[in-house]
Amino acid sequence: MMVVAIKREGEKYTLEEIGMKKELDSSWNESLDAMTAAASHHELLLENEQVRVLDARVAAGDKTPVHTHRWPGVLYVLSWSDFKRYISNGELIFDSRSVSKPEIGSAIWAAPTGPHFVENIGTQELRIIAVELKTPPVIKSSKSSVEK
Repeated sequence: MMVVAIKREGEKYTLEEIGMKKELDSSWNESLDAMTAAASHHELLLENEQVRVLDARVAAGDKTPVHTHRWPGVLYVLSWSDFKRYISNGELIFDSRSVSKPEIGSAIWAAPTGPHFVENIGTQELRIIAVELKTPPVIKSSKSSVEK
């Protein structure tokens, strides 16, 4: 998971608007999970039935193996570097230089991400804390369930 929603000159780019939804509907292959396929770039900080928290790091000049992020989540930016995201066949689907750089300490919403890999093309480490939400949100009715 990397940037999926960024503000740029007053506009908001969503996952679909920046061309990152090409493989999201594919089936989730457990062997491509970030902690299996790209464990060298993801450290597990916490996991339970509701959430999984990952410390994702890509060094300058490095590439991750192809992997997925099955759940939506919130990304907290610890450090930033320009990067390119590719789908598993090597097709470029996102270049971070095409959008505004998020502030260090900002939070970004991320949808589930199908098979992809990331190449850090910048000069610094790209480091993100990803809080993946495993359970769907509970939607409360505006009507009371207690009848009088």
